[in-house]
Amino acid sequence: MELETVIVGHTQIQKAIGGARHESVLQKTQSEFTAAAGGDQLRAARMMIAFSGALKALQKAETSPTVLSSPKHQIGSLLQSKIAEEALAAGKTQPLPAGLGLEVRFDEDDWLGWAGSFFIWAERLKGKFQPPPVQPIRTIRNEFSLALLADWGTGLYGAPKAALSIAKDNYQILMHLGDVYYAGTSSEEKARFLKYWPTLPGVQNYALNSNHEMYTGGHGYIETLLTDNRFSPWQTSNYFALQNENFLLIGLDTAYEEHSLTAAEKIWLESVVQNAGNRKIVLFSHHQPFSIVDSDNEAGENLLSLVAPLLTKKQIFAWYWGHEHRCILYNQHPNFGLFGRCLGHGGYPQFRKQNPDIPTECPSKSTLIKLKGHGGPDALFLDGPNPYITDQETEYAPNGFMTLSFAGGKIHETVCDPDGTVLWENDLT
Repeated sequence: MELETVIVGHTQIQKAIGGARHESVLQKTQSEFTAAAGGDQLRAARMMIAFSGALKALQKAETSPTVLSSPKHQIGSLLQSKIAEEALAAGKTQPLPAGLGLEVRFDEDDWLGWAGSFFIWAERLKGKFQPPPVQPIRTIRNEFSLALLADWGTGLYGAPKAALSIAKDNYQILMHLGDVYYAGTSSEEKARFLKYWPTLPGVQNYALNSNHEMYTGGHGYIETLLTDNRFSPWQTSNYFALQNENFLLIGLDTAYEEHSLTAAEKIWLESVVQNAGNRKIVLFSHHQPFSIVDSDNEAGENLLSLVAPLLTKKQIFAWYWGHEHRCILYNQHPNFGLFGRCLGHGGYPQFRKQNPDIPTECPSKSTLIKLKGHGGPDALFLDGPNPYITDQETEYAPNGFMTLSFAGGKIHETVCDPDGTVLWENDLT
């Protein structure tokens, strides 16, 4: 078994540090943190506070102890990455039911052996990568097809099947909108992403940065993913632009600064757009600019404010993103005129009961249902079972991918199940 099959969550950690000896284990954990901090009591206390916060975040994120989950929490995700690698190396795993991978099985002694080194390891990783020089705008053909995945980097569930389906067709561009789990370490970039990424002759490959990959400073993304020979001939920086006679495609890094753009990136974006001419502008990002399912979208509002000049002039034709582990197809925005698409259902197991405004009963197959926008655009929301999560199919929403075919000034969109079945198609003109 390989790293991508290892499941570690709140349940597994609690089994090691919980039970009758819980208080004793926590006291010993504090001692391990103190030793790792060189006797610095304040630093050790901060480690313990961060550890407690990570456990809470892991507990909130977990939907089943046998299904992958990962919180939007740096220390929580780093803890998962570290324990998964240590447990696999030490043989501290056992098969999950229905052949769905491995579950970590470690005890108090194992945890105390790993605890002291965890924060030292984490602190080494947290420094951000040095952004490389931005590549020039690349010219692409006027007619081409693009396969689009987001939050796909699990190596599990529908992710490998989607990759196989994509590999059967003739695409000129493949693009990932970010998130390799648990925290985008170099090992995880290899095991959960590069191992399964479709290999097609002559195709241009691009990948965006994400919050999970930035939990380790983005080093795995920059130093492992983008140096792979399928990506390095095409993408040399963390944001990029492609253009033909009709379209300008812009890939943004919204994670180096969480749900934002760096100062240098904003200057670059303004320059690229100034020279767009009459081309239709299509944006790609990891984070969402708005959301029909997130009641607190302050972060999205921040991202929108950064591109406000483009919005007010209605220069953005379409915007594709991930981050939310759902497939949501928005109507044209009533104020800005753009078409928004959330495609974060690439490979992450999204618990259906966390999806608001959908029927309690699971449809028998993947189904697009209508949702009201409540002040924003209405949308179609993909619901249904996930056949790749055995014995829990109806508990989790479907995975899948999207394809875009560009011809003249038109984009033909399709939403596909992992096996390539077309669920929905549409023309944007």
